Formats: sequence, structure tokens, C-alpha cells
Amino acid sequence: MSHDDVDGRPAGTHAPGSPDDQRLLDRLRAMWLVRDRPPDDLVDAVVARMAASDLDRQWELLSLVHATDRLAGVRGLDGPRTLTFSGDLVTVVVRVSSEAEDRRRVDGWVVPPAPLVVRAFRAAAELASTTATADGRFELADLPAGTTTLRLGPTDDHADAATRPHLVSPPFEL
Repeated sequence: MSHDDVDGRPAGTHAPGSPDDQRLLDRLRAMWLVRDRPPDDLVDAVVARMAASDLDRQWELLSLVHATDRLAGVRGLDGPRTLTFSGDLVTVVVRVSSEAEDRRRVDGWVVPPAPLVVRAFRAAAELASTTATADGRFELADLPAGTTTLRLGPTDDHADAATRPHLVSPPFEL
């Protein structure tokens, strides 16, 4: 038996995913469980670290939403707020201001500048959409006050229109 043989047969003579492959993988798994067993709490520890990796940003957003209601009488609802959301491909800066008692306006800038489609959602319902200019500027006017999420993605006429959104913001208060 040469080193290329797996179970007495030359390498490449059976299809990947065959019962022979499964038996080999089962034997390898059993060997590693004896020789180098992972810690019993490995899965829980990984899940906890992944959940905690974004806690600072989530806490900041929760504090911002909480402060909006608590400080409404102190500074009024008319003062604009500036928020920044960053993703792997883009960063978006938005300025939220009041248009009326229960209506808001969002002015935004995409960095790096790109003509992306910007959609505002509440739950699964789309509130409004627009396309950022080539300079990355966009505006969404006359939005109802409340918790909102922004989704930025390619325009339909871009080659990468089938790709995932460039950025999905966490929920924030308008």
C-alpha cells in the first residue's frame, strides 16, 4: 500500500462523499477526540465572545435611544443628531432632524462616495428609498418618528446588484 492509497485503493478511485470517505472522516474524528479533545465549554465560549464582540456599539445605541425620550424636555426634539454607522465596505454618516412633531428628515453621506440605494425600514416595511449621488449625498424626508433601520446597497444598474447590501444599520430612533 503506497502513501497515496487510503483503504487499499489508489487515491482518486472513489467519488468524494462516498461511504469510504465518511468512514475515514469518522476514524479521524474519533482519533482527534482521544488525542486532542476540545474543551467542553468551547461552543458556549465562542458564542459568548461573538455576542459580546459588539456590545460597546449596541450599548451606545441603546443609550442614545433611551436618552432621546428622557432628555426630550431638556433639549427638545428639534435638535439634530448625528450618527455614524460603519460596515466592511462603507461608512455612512446621518443627521436626523425634526420636520414636524412626529416627522423626521435624514440627511446622509456615504464614505467612500458611491451612488448606492438607501432604504429606510421599520420592521419589514420600507418607509422610503432614495439613491445617493455620485458624491455620496442622500436625503430621506418626511419619515415617521420611531425606530428605523437603514440598508445601503448597489443600484440595479451596477454590475454587483446581486450582491449583499453594503451596510445594514442597527435600529436607531428617528
